[in-house]
Amino acid sequence: AELEQSCRQLTKNSTSLYMTVQILLKKLFTVEEILSHSVSGKAANSKTVAKPRFDPIKIELIRKIASNLHSSQIVSTSMVTNKIQAVQKAVKRALSKQNN
Repeated sequence: AELEQSCRQLTKNSTSLYMTVQILLKKLFTVEEILSHSVSGKAANSKTVAKPRFDPIKIELIRKIASNLHSSQIVSTSMVTNKIQAVQKAVKRALSKQNN
């Protein structure tokens, strides 16, 4: 409950679903976890190895807070998943820029 409160506090001024998911993902997981995990824990295709699954309790917390915060729109699980994947790509891009 304390974690949920601090997450709600962090996102109270968030105006977009993407921003909310980004803030929460970075609060709940390390950069390494963000890059090395997936929402489903399943491989994208037969040529890739499945990444370990994010903690489902933390992912559910992200979904719950996002739904409450953006109640004017219906926030589906797949919308949250899409935003998580977008944040993962952004983190990856930011890291590769740092390393070049």
